[in-house]
Amino acid sequence: IGTVLLAGGGPLRRHVARAMRRRPFWNLEMHGIEMCDAQADGIPDALVRRQPDLRVSLEEKRARLEAVLEGVGATLATLREVAERFA
Repeated sequence: IGTVLLAGGGPLRRHVARAMRRRPFWNLEMHGIEMCDAQADGIPDALVRRQPDLRVSLEEKRARLEAVLEGVGATLATLREVAERFA
């Protein structure tokens, strides 16, 4: 799930990337709020205190996500494309 990758520390992200490299495919689930920038998007402080990934800037989240995808060597595909490939 995107929150783990975006809000978790570097060791956790590297562990996930290593584990996912061994798989033929993996499904990364992300929600829209995970790519919000609390400050720029005017998210209320009460929600920021409860949603860990909102404490990370959008710029940093993008850098973290790109690093994980590069670490995995990911090729992006839709779930339909993956299903057809493994059918």
